[in-house]
Amino acid sequence: MKLVDIYKFYKEKYPKYIIMIKCGYFYEIYGEEAYIMSKVFGYKIKDVSGLERAGFPINSYNKVINRLNKLKINYLIYGGEKVRFKDNNYDKYLSDVYER
Repeated sequence: MKLVDIYKFYKEKYPKYIIMIKCGYFYEIYGEEAYIMSKVFGYKIKDVSGLERAGFPINSYNKVINRLNKLKINYLIYGGEKVRFKDNNYDKYLSDVYER
């Protein structure tokens, strides 16, 4: 299964989560979440098969997780943990992206 297919499968189940998929020495984020990650962390966005993608190296994992926890943005790590906040700020950060 391609990473994009994995993303689409989980995105359907968890629409208000940042889905992170480990790929070698990086975590990849697709779709609208790539824009959230770009806004929060300054990550560059690339187009992969018609879907936006951002990523970060595995050595930045703790920094990313700590920041998402602090901002209360739901996230799911493929093959790992799922974190859900009662007051999820996913939509807030997504709307900030589209207001630019």
